[in-house]
Amino acid sequence: MQKTPKRINSYTMAFTSFSDRVRAAIVEQTERTGQSSKADIKRLIEESEPKIISLDELLSRERAYVAALKYLISPIRTLPVELLAAIFVLAVHETYYHTQDAFRISHVCSHWMQVARNTPGLWNRRLRVRLPGFSASRDEEYAYGLKDWLARSAPLPVPITWCLDDSCLSSEEVLRITPRWRSLDFEDDTPRWMISRLAECNLESLEDLSLNIPLDPGALAFTVPRLRKLSFSIESDALPILPIPWAQLVDLTFSCYALNSQPDIAFALLAQCPNLVRASVFTGLLLPGPRRDTLVLSHLRTLHLHFLPTHDGVLFLDCISAPALEELSSNLGNTTGLWRHTGLAALLRAPNITTLELEHSDLTSDDLRAVLHRAPSLHSLKLRRCPQCFDDALVDSLYYRDGVEPLVPHLNSLVLEDIPVVPNYTEDHLAGMIASRWWTDAELASHRVPPAVARWKLVRLHGELREFSPHFVDILEGLQRKGIPLDLVQYEQGGGSLSDEDIEGDDIEEGDDLEEGEDLD
Repeated sequence: MQKTPKRINSYTMAFTSFSDRVRAAIVEQTERTGQSSKADIKRLIEESEPKIISLDELLSRERAYVAALKYLISPIRTLPVELLAAIFVLAVHETYYHTQDAFRISHVCSHWMQVARNTPGLWNRRLRVRLPGFSASRDEEYAYGLKDWLARSAPLPVPITWCLDDSCLSSEEVLRITPRWRSLDFEDDTPRWMISRLAECNLESLEDLSLNIPLDPGALAFTVPRLRKLSFSIESDALPILPIPWAQLVDLTFSCYALNSQPDIAFALLAQCPNLVRASVFTGLLLPGPRRDTLVLSHLRTLHLHFLPTHDGVLFLDCISAPALEELSSNLGNTTGLWRHTGLAALLRAPNITTLELEHSDLTSDDLRAVLHRAPSLHSLKLRRCPQCFDDALVDSLYYRDGVEPLVPHLNSLVLEDIPVVPNYTEDHLAGMIASRWWTDAELASHRVPPAVARWKLVRLHGELREFSPHFVDILEGLQRKGIPLDLVQYEQGGGSLSDEDIEGDDIEEGDDLEEGEDLD
């Protein structure tokens, strides 16, 4: 016989007890008022109601006493204010929801409110400044909330995401604290008036600047003495004269859209930044003119390249040397056929590379194997629309066999996107290679000597539905059941993807009110 859940039993018992009390009270009051009129009974009700109110007040008071006593003996009350403030800061999530988190913490009790208001680190997370549904009254309310919020974060630097198109009271509040801006990112196109206003501002704390506007020579008239990260684009045929401390930049993202001299500009910009650690470049593949000396970027760890179509000149990557490079991603766009021999030398000059992503690459399987032989530390390999790179010969070189020296022994992530199956590789051979680099925890524990290769953390195969045979899909599903972290993403041509997992976006919209307890963004 199935037992009734305890919570239902408790509810039933409480309801039965209350019903019994009501039933007994009815019997008692029926006997008491047997000779009373309706008016007499109403008078008795009126006399009893104040007693109920008094009892309710007494009950509320006693509950408050108990809550206060529990608070007095709670461990958190004995924490030093400094430690409590540190806990508050750690409790706030680094997402758009940080404003809600901060307000919730500051409204638990008066003591927490006082501590929170005096903890600047609780209020200096990224501030997304926007004003949906613009109106004068709305602007005034929002500006008031901004002023209070920014005051709480003082004197700490604040990262700003700018979403305002026009000058208003709210924008003025944010511009008042430009000496405390740590970063400035424009979510939409950078307003021209804003560029002019920045020339009047003190940007002494700004370390990160992202401009969504093409820059012409002389476009910037402001100084950023502490800048370390910059993102911008150029449409002119000449290198803009910008008041940027290029030598101290460690992170640079830029696009060159001037068709006549884009690679030259890109090369000249990189030459001014000897201390770059990360660079993302959108430019032409070829440098016009004669071959030039190699540009050495000794500190560069991450390089993202997106090439635009060009026709003549020296190959861009052949002129770059980054001996400390660890991550390289390259998208050749529509320039396939131009990079058969370029890039290979550049890759071979980067023996410490751990992450390699190639898109629209015309490297052959032999070329890629040569790169992999020189990349013993490679952890992650991603190939997208590289029809010549991936074939049975490459699959075979990645196959792990006992007693055979493995290629890229640290490889634990493999992503293949839009790589045609026929005639490049055999599905069964690919599945076998994937299985050869996987062991369960129990299997690993049983090995007297650990395998000479890392086991997978991610394998992702992405392609059209018609590209993978039902037999291959069945094999992959079997590998998934063995525990291999394998993600098969299939899509119909012109349609959306079908995956084993739902991929959720991080585009979160929040409330717009600035009243206490609500979101600032």
